[in-house]
Amino acid sequence: MRHGMAGLTRAYLERMPKVEICALHGVGLETSNLPTIKARGIALTMTPVLFDDVADLAIVNRAVRHRQRRQARRSAPNQHQ
Repeated sequence: MRHGMAGLTRAYLERMPKVEICALHGVGLETSNLPTIKARGIALTMTPVLFDDVADLAIVNRAVRHRQRRQARRSAPNQHQ
């Protein structure tokens, strides 16, 4: 197991002589040794990067946390009395 940015190098693949399938998430295709993968008959799958979805989720997450903080402040007793 390793992250996609490291790719699947020849040295890494040599440590897995029985591997039959590899999956990359997001990135790593350009850093993978495709000739070795093909020569060994390893199936390679890849999930594309979802940059737009990640950004949307980050914005929604921030908005939700902001709303939760405002609600917590309203429900907390005033500590400066």
